[in-house]
Amino acid sequence: MAEEELNGSGVSGDSPTEGPEAAQPTAPAPPPPIDGEAEGPSGMAAFVGPTINAIVAPAKCWQVLDAKPKLAIWIFVWVALVSTILGIWNLPITLQATEATMQYTMRAQGQEITPEVLSWTLWSVKLMAYVGTPIIIFIMMLFLSLLIWLGASVMGGSGRFSRSFGLAAAGAVIHPVMYSIYASIILHMNPPEIRRPQDMAQMAPTVGLDLLFANEDTPIWLATLLTRIDLFNLWWIVLVVGGAQVLLRLKKGSAITMAVGIWALTTLIAVLMAMLQGLSAG
Repeated sequence: MAEEELNGSGVSGDSPTEGPEAAQPTAPAPPPPIDGEAEGPSGMAAFVGPTINAIVAPAKCWQVLDAKPKLAIWIFVWVALVSTILGIWNLPITLQATEATMQYTMRAQGQEITPEVLSWTLWSVKLMAYVGTPIIIFIMMLFLSLLIWLGASVMGGSGRFSRSFGLAAAGAVIHPVMYSIYASIILHMNPPEIRRPQDMAQMAPTVGLDLLFANEDTPIWLATLLTRIDLFNLWWIVLVVGGAQVLLRLKKGSAITMAVGIWALTTLIAVLMAMLQGLSAG
């Protein structure tokens, strides 16, 4: 009878509410990750991984930057560091070319450059190689980030500037870094003979259409356009198209339009600057 009353009271030895487990509250579920702040790599993987993957495994680079956009700052650090090292390595060739073109320009005007002016100019070139390169790289990345951000916003993609900066930083691994490595090797294997301002184009060897269609009689604006159609710029476009689909949430067609549009705009700027340089030199 007592056993029936015990069972009737609803308390049983097999009840899941008895024992030490009943005293432990259920842990609340973790909140969902905020967009762009999910858990990502840390340590050396975060320090060098995205930069290397931008070259050898872009999909992994986009995965990391999608999880932690702030890791793009390490890509900038590596781009600036490598660019500075290359600039210092090429400094003797750059100084020689600068001095030769300055003397040619002054003699064409019936004058001789003074030692003071030449010394100050060469000092400025050295300062730019050692200190100015990271600043120029950072300004370039901000400019490209702005163009990418505007393009993504117009086409309905992600409006987060940090993602646009990450895409611009990864693109800089290809151009200028990979291109600069190639150009530096070519310059040291076959140092150019710079005597006139027009010869300065030899300081930037390319793998573009200028190798096939440009010669000494080619107008400077056309030669500049042909140099912009090269393998490194094509590599940059392909990389940015893939990254825009992941980081900016753009469809493939919109990503292609944005990347080609940015290349066309920067090419137009380069052509206009070359035309102005040609007018001032002529």
